[in-house]
Amino acid sequence: MDRVVYFQDGKIARIEEDTSGTGKMDSLSYFQDGQLVRKEIDRKHTGKIDLWGYYQNDQLVRQEEDLNGDGKADRFLYFQTGQLILREEDSQSQGRIDLIESFSQGKLTKRLRDGQGKGKFDTLYLFKDEKLAQEERDTDGDGFFDLRIFYENGAIARQEADTNKDRRVDVWVTFKDGKQVQQDEDQNFNGKVDARYFFKDGQVAGQEQVAEAEPSTPVLPFGSVQDELTSMTAPISPRERAGQRVATKATGGKK
Repeated sequence: MDRVVYFQDGKIARIEEDTSGTGKMDSLSYFQDGQLVRKEIDRKHTGKIDLWGYYQNDQLVRQEEDLNGDGKADRFLYFQTGQLILREEDSQSQGRIDLIESFSQGKLTKRLRDGQGKGKFDTLYLFKDEKLAQEERDTDGDGFFDLRIFYENGAIARQEADTNKDRRVDVWVTFKDGKQVQQDEDQNFNGKVDARYFFKDGQVAGQEQVAEAEPSTPVLPFGSVQDELTSMTAPISPRERAGQRVATKATGGKK
């Protein structure tokens, strides 16, 4: 046998399938009132379920994956109207989410991660047409971004930094062909450029004092990591995100 269908009150309740021809059931589908509500798959054919899919009105709304084979889900994907909108992952197998990605129309737009593995999100990546366009970092772990990096065609184009923790940019760095060529500084922290340095081959080649010049590009204040996290996860309610990770046990899955 490679397919067994179970019924309850005349309606399909469960389907078990051997999709690989190994003689072991590796795909389990569960139904309520004739509608698919959960699907479990042993993708690696190890005898352990490593993929769980949850459905509403026959549409996939959430998917959980066991990436390291320990029997616990460490990647969570959320869907709306069939499209992926949010992905969370314990990429370092430390028992906590350290990577979050948000999507628009199925395309990656943002990625927030705990780059140092200290239990705090500290790096934000922004994508345009699924190519890295901007990066923001919390370099000192105070919960606020203080370094902003802009990319063009895969190379660093410019940087902005907050060196005195007032959430405002006071250093502007310009790159050409991936090399630093100029650095403007607001040394008295009044929002104006008052010192400028020129670089060649990574070394200071010249400098000049500037009389309260306006920055060459529009400047936005640095935001908090928590605000960004809240914004990215807003489409999924806290109840859904907190409760869904125990749903497999609650519904009697073979996890």
